[in-house]
Amino acid sequence: MSIKLDWETDAQTGVVQHAGEDPETQNRRRAARLRFSLIVLGIVLIGALIVTGLLVRLRQVDSIIERQLQVTVDAEIAAIRIGDSNAYLSIQWQALDNPTLTADWITRQMAKFDTYQALKLSNDVNLTGRILSTTIDGQNGRVQVEEIIDGIPYGRVEFYWRFQEGWRHVPPAYSFWGESATITENHFTIMAREVDAAVAAAVATEFNRWYESICATLTCDNLPHLTIDITPDSLPTIHWSELDTWRLQIPSPYLQRARLDQPFDPSLRLSTAAVLVERLTATMDTAARTDADFLKTSFGDYLIEQFAQVDTAAHLITSLAENYGIDSVRRLLNVISPTATIAALSLVTNEPLDEMRLDWRDFLTFRLESELTYIRESAESSYYALYNMNDPLTATAAANRLAAGDNGTRPNVVSALVERDETGTIRLRAIVVDANDETAPARETIFVLVEGIWKRAN
Repeated sequence: MSIKLDWETDAQTGVVQHAGEDPETQNRRRAARLRFSLIVLGIVLIGALIVTGLLVRLRQVDSIIERQLQVTVDAEIAAIRIGDSNAYLSIQWQALDNPTLTADWITRQMAKFDTYQALKLSNDVNLTGRILSTTIDGQNGRVQVEEIIDGIPYGRVEFYWRFQEGWRHVPPAYSFWGESATITENHFTIMAREVDAAVAAAVATEFNRWYESICATLTCDNLPHLTIDITPDSLPTIHWSELDTWRLQIPSPYLQRARLDQPFDPSLRLSTAAVLVERLTATMDTAARTDADFLKTSFGDYLIEQFAQVDTAAHLITSLAENYGIDSVRRLLNVISPTATIAALSLVTNEPLDEMRLDWRDFLTFRLESELTYIRESAESSYYALYNMNDPLTATAAANRLAAGDNGTRPNVVSALVERDETGTIRLRAIVVDANDETAPARETIFVLVEGIWKRAN
């Protein structure tokens, strides 16, 4: 018989008793963890407060710097508004170590000041002083300011530098024109920087519309992809890049003052249209002062009119498109050759010239201008080719006119009507005025069809 200990009995019954952790120790551990968490939270909060304070302070400093710039701009505009040249000059930058640069800048700024004073005398000028945007990068400041001239809102971009004594107006910093951005469409890509963002958007809208006309008359699939670069570089005018024949470089309107209501303003739109059309029609091989050359030029004027929405007096091509459909213009371009005459229109419409519903004014003006050119150049054969030399009276009138020489007029046909005279002859009667002399009486010039071509008959 043996004696069993308590722990042996508990083991046999499957019960193991553990001694639990002291409750006081547990409380101390929880308290330590809480203190640590509070300390970490406190450090984080203190750090956040410090960072917030620094950010607030930086914003305050930035706000003060921006406000100082705006005060400088306000003072400069006020000086122009009241005509105070001394106050105006006090805001201008001076390179103390380079008198030549200083003199050049001051001269340019005084010329600008005088221009404003003259402009105020002849136009309704409202220098509102409203700052449209302010951009500051370190010591650099760029400001866009509104001014209203004859009711049209404009924006000017001016540059400033922060010196110890304050902001001063400085020459343009083209490197501070903002980040570059790209607009890509099916037929073209526009590249511009931040200042010209609104201009780029307007150009994109217009070029999408322009390409509708281009693709309706030319084969767009054969045209290279066009790149339009709106740049602040001091370009003399719109031009094609020497490195890329289909890269069109347009000077930023903000090199001067830019319209706010029409960022792609009418004059810039017209200039851009003319340069683009010249490139589009460059491959059409025609000789000067021929019918083919007229058709090429008239088509170009038609496109410019569609693009810039101005009257280019492209009467013949416009009437062809309106009366025979835009596809007739495409067909005409396909039959234009260096030797083509105005009779090519019959191939397009399947109608004789005298039955076509066309406006002949610009074509007849072209013929009369060519006539004067041949007189000045004494190009007799080319001159007589414009006349119906089968008629003795017409031949005599032509010879007399050639002998008299250039009469100094600039013909402009204001009316052209196809009619049948008393003998049954179909003729084209033109009413011509002198564009150089509005007081000169209008005269009548008659054209008749000779072998399918309009020729002068009086």
